[in-house]
Amino acid sequence: MQPSDNEKYWQYTWLDELQIRSIKDYRKAIRKPANIERLVELQAADVALPLHARRLNTNNIVAGRRMDLSGRMGCVHFDCLRPQIDSLFGSIWHYFDKVTVDGHSPVERVASHDNSEAHYKALYNLEQRIRLLLHLRQIGAEPFLDFAPKAGSFCDKHFRKSAEEYGLSVLIDDSMLARLTDALIDESRIELKQYPRAWHYTLKHPRMDEVYGEISHAEDPSTEPTAKDVALEVIGRHSNALVMDVYTARALKLPLLQTPDAFWFNMNNDRSDTERQEQEQEKAVALEIRLPVLRGVPARELLRIRHDEWPHFERYRNALRQAIREQIAQQGERDPHEIAQSVVDEFIKPELAQIESKLKAVNKTLARKLTTNVSLGSMATMVGALSSAPLVATAGVATSGVGTIVASLAHLHKYFDDRSAIELSDLYFLWKVRGKHGS
Repeated sequence: MQPSDNEKYWQYTWLDELQIRSIKDYRKAIRKPANIERLVELQAADVALPLHARRLNTNNIVAGRRMDLSGRMGCVHFDCLRPQIDSLFGSIWHYFDKVTVDGHSPVERVASHDNSEAHYKALYNLEQRIRLLLHLRQIGAEPFLDFAPKAGSFCDKHFRKSAEEYGLSVLIDDSMLARLTDALIDESRIELKQYPRAWHYTLKHPRMDEVYGEISHAEDPSTEPTAKDVALEVIGRHSNALVMDVYTARALKLPLLQTPDAFWFNMNNDRSDTERQEQEQEKAVALEIRLPVLRGVPARELLRIRHDEWPHFERYRNALRQAIREQIAQQGERDPHEIAQSVVDEFIKPELAQIESKLKAVNKTLARKLTTNVSLGSMATMVGALSSAPLVATAGVATSGVGTIVASLAHLHKYFDDRSAIELSDLYFLWKVRGKHGS
């Protein structure tokens, strides 16, 4: 009933071969050259497999660069990547079976043993990656993930060609670039720190997560970059990442999940039309659904509940798909965000309210009928006494007390029948999630 495993991710294969269950195990294993050679060998085999040849579930979705657990758009440290997990699964778990994240993790420098800065940086990055993978396995997320390598970037020529091909010509529009650069400079706070070979920057914008990176002047690395230099570097990185994300999603024939903080797209309302033409409209709407019931629920809990309540979850997901299709049929070409809001307002909220109302009604009815016959305390005592009585009772046992028990049991049976009927509701699963987390 759970999403099945396809090809195991090569780094998980390495962890299992060496029985690595903790960072302590990893640090011990990485000291042996043979283990590093095996890691490089597994990576080479994975890279040799083209994207279009990978066997992925058709109900998957590709995570965009800012949430694909790679750390390439920010910090690779595990503590910085961990919040992405909740954001990622909070967006996809209620509709999609699995999410495809970046499986590229260069390890060649780890094997170099040249004591260079690049070698030690590679060791650091690999340890953070292993911490992430062990955590994903610990919280039960591994079965819901596929890994596929994303290319790093295009050269300028192929970036422009691909942007036009994918309907993202806004990314190479000089007037848009100028307006975007000015907006980023005016609305952001930029911090710079000098290092021997480059300047490290942090860019903070009210509609974006913090962006980290490095920049330098080739002619004179000691020259401090201007705010415009940083803005152009940030825009370039994000634009290139988007083109690579679309390339990956197309190669895998899957929809693409982007974070809502790519704020330059908000300056151009036409961007979604072309991008979403490449997705099934149903999936585009599903990506826009935001359920307040799930706000703040950690990925570990979401996945555990989905596993424990699988039959209820499947019923809920099938009903959600049907509701999306009905709203699309009614609203046609409206923006997916607006259709998604209609699904929440016209289907999800009323259904949850109806479940709540029905449960209160059956609970109230049971309490009233039991009170009419016998107090709950006496009921418990008499049921316990009756359960220990011999199978063949004497005539004296058929007292009014037993009659009261039998009548009360009939009410209990009716209560459980009514409750079972409510549990067959399409959104009972979502109601249980809300009840467990006090939403």
